[in-house]
Amino acid sequence: MSSNLEIVKGIDDALVNEVKIKVNTQEESIKVLESVFLKKGMRSIQWEGDLEDEIEKDFDIKKWSKVSLLPKVLKEPQKFSDDDIPPFAREYCLLVAKSSQAPIEYLLMTLITMISSLIGKMIKVQPKKNDDTWIVVVNLWGLLIGDPSSLKTPMMNYILSFLDPHIKSRYDDFIEQNEAFQVKAKSINAKIKGIEERIKQAYKKPEKDFSLISRLERDLAKLELELKVNKPIEDRLMVNDITIESFLNILSQVKKCLLFFKDEYAGLLSGFSKKGRETERTTLLEAFNGNLSIRVDRLSRDDDYVEKAAVSMLGSIQPGVLNKYIFKSQRSGDGDDGFIERHQCMVYPELSEEFEYIDIKIPIEKSARIRNVVDKLVGLPDIIKDSLVLKFSDESQKLFIEWYESLFKKVRKKREITTKHLSHLGKYNSFMPSLALIFHICDCIDRNIDILDSTISKESTKLAIRWCEILEEHAIKIYGESDCKELVSAHTFLEKILNGELRQGYPVRQIYRRGMANLSTHSDVKNALKILEQHNIAREEKIYGTRGAPSYILDINPEVYDVF
Repeated sequence: MSSNLEIVKGIDDALVNEVKIKVNTQEESIKVLESVFLKKGMRSIQWEGDLEDEIEKDFDIKKWSKVSLLPKVLKEPQKFSDDDIPPFAREYCLLVAKSSQAPIEYLLMTLITMISSLIGKMIKVQPKKNDDTWIVVVNLWGLLIGDPSSLKTPMMNYILSFLDPHIKSRYDDFIEQNEAFQVKAKSINAKIKGIEERIKQAYKKPEKDFSLISRLERDLAKLELELKVNKPIEDRLMVNDITIESFLNILSQVKKCLLFFKDEYAGLLSGFSKKGRETERTTLLEAFNGNLSIRVDRLSRDDDYVEKAAVSMLGSIQPGVLNKYIFKSQRSGDGDDGFIERHQCMVYPELSEEFEYIDIKIPIEKSARIRNVVDKLVGLPDIIKDSLVLKFSDESQKLFIEWYESLFKKVRKKREITTKHLSHLGKYNSFMPSLALIFHICDCIDRNIDILDSTISKESTKLAIRWCEILEEHAIKIYGESDCKELVSAHTFLEKILNGELRQGYPVRQIYRRGMANLSTHSDVKNALKILEQHNIAREEKIYGTRGAPSYILDINPEVYDVF
């Protein structure tokens, strides 16, 4: 380079935020200058001298205009007010949400999903007054969506801890019963072995006594049946990571409903496509209804049969991962079977930008009302021997009819809503009655009212309708983000710039090669950069290597760090 080019601030291998250059000649190579400037990761270049405007024009130095904010993807859903929280859970949930500075939606969805699993098949709802062919089982599915720092897992643990004493008690009882059974089984197995040996010897004799063989085989079958019938059963309330074979076996022993809790849903969704696990998704989808029996035929062992399988699902996932799954299913059709849409208790709350350090002890008596409801629901099989079906009261029935007609008028205007939103709303016809029944049962337990002779109250029905309104807005946000993929990618790109993960001069192709959520393909990155450039946030710049082949690096407006 010419000695007439004076570097006022030295350029070394470290990233330099700003370099001032005094130029006295225009004879320098544009390509060389661009390579030096951009490879060194400069955020801006300031020229000194009378030729400032002309030099910038000749060297194609692009000035940044004022940064503008990215538009929000969609309108934020309504927040749950104090009145939207069921009375028995209001005080405790408000205290926990305030103490942890976490969205109260995470607590509420976990609570209602958990309670739905405790009611399960024991108490059902008949939404229509006269039509007794439509009976709804209230096994709800819940999904909490948020970034890693949004405290999804701690909020779920707060609520699920109400099950801990019951899970431990049932496990201890099972261990005690199983120990006694093993002693008895040892004696039975010895008898079985003796009979099997006698049958073997009987077949070896030249003159076979078939009447003896037949009697021995009947005795053997009786002993084997005795082992099977007397084997202790652990009536599980919840399962976590489990194979589908074990899941079906446990489900066949459950009296009410089984809560399938998977903290990180990403592993569950990705596992559906793995070899040997193809039936998992189908099995869970069938168990959503609560009224269908499942039978899986096996060659190597006994068939799996579950009478009227009922499962509640609960878990959490990051928005980028979910958007990627939804977008992929929409494009390929793979997995587009309504699995996500069945999660009616699905929320994606906005985290408040305000934060206040709070350190309070939550008195145990504040959780007493929730604990009372959970304890009574766990003991439902001891009170209700056969399943009970409740109906709406006369006032509630009018509210249901009005809401039901409104729902289907909206669903049939297909052109006004997306396919995913339409599929989600298609499950609401049973969702609202399920919520109304759950709220009613909890209120009866909380106020010590007899459930057996009751009808679903007007207050519980109104609250259920209100929840449907709020949760539909969450669904619109969730599915809308997958429909606005380019804007979501731009928001993700900006987030990674602000947290330092993507810096000035970063190779553009390395961004999508890393497989980051919402930025995993070349088109994801290109579309995001197009939007970011429109808002003067970032763009790609062409540079030339030693071989003359161009490549692209990230150029970030330095004002971004002051604006956001």
